[in-house]
Amino acid sequence: LVFKRNFIPVLMYHRVNDSLRENEVRYIKHKGTILDIDSMKVPVYNFKKQMEYLARKKYHSISMNEYHLTKQKGKRVAITFDDGYEDNYINAYPILLDNRLKATIYLTTGYIDTKKVLPIDQADINNNNFLLSWEQVVEMNSNGITFGGHTITHEWLTNIKNEMDLEKEISSCKKTIESYIGKNVESFAYPAGMYNDKIIDVVRNHYQNAVITARGSDISLFNNDNYQIEREAISRTDSILMFKIKLWGIHRYVRKQWWYIMLRRIMKWIK
Repeated sequence: LVFKRNFIPVLMYHRVNDSLRENEVRYIKHKGTILDIDSMKVPVYNFKKQMEYLARKKYHSISMNEYHLTKQKGKRVAITFDDGYEDNYINAYPILLDNRLKATIYLTTGYIDTKKVLPIDQADINNNNFLLSWEQVVEMNSNGITFGGHTITHEWLTNIKNEMDLEKEISSCKKTIESYIGKNVESFAYPAGMYNDKIIDVVRNHYQNAVITARGSDISLFNNDNYQIEREAISRTDSILMFKIKLWGIHRYVRKQWWYIMLRRIMKWIK
């Protein structure tokens, strides 16, 4: 209860989509382990129930532009999406509108308004994997959806050695988004949650905050660093109970405990 009163959960989504891929292209190697990329697709029905729960319980949604300025905690929540898939507009946007909830979508600008797909989708090129158009971005921005930077190409920033290229990936996506929506872009998401001190320094020159993916005990329980704001990833298999556990901070608290970290290491070793 103390945690709930003093913390704003930041929920991380990628896609809201009912489609499933064939097994040959569904599983890829990511960060050294096998990843089910469809785990990042939350079914439309599940997303609807999750947003209805937030509305029913009178959670006040905030954009990531507001996050670092929000002093009052309690029933506050930030809803975020990475990459900018078109299903964010087709499936998630109407549900957010119906429940009067804000969200922040992090755009990979080099893929917006194109028929190109992100590297993770290269083996499965179809209409379900296209990203948003600028027309859709502008419409959503006029109705409570905020946009953040997510680089131009979705290259892992830790792989970029040239300083000028790093600067371009981080700053140019911000300028492009601002040119379309006519508003400041203040938040950034590191692709795949990959970053280091050098990258943070560049991001700090252009944005007010930045979000990462779920981590362990190396990140403060209360998200004290505005450039390492940890999020709770909502996946395809999450029940409404698991959604609540992540929203309430129970999942976050447990995964930062030494015994849980040790258990994860043992399970990984056994595999």
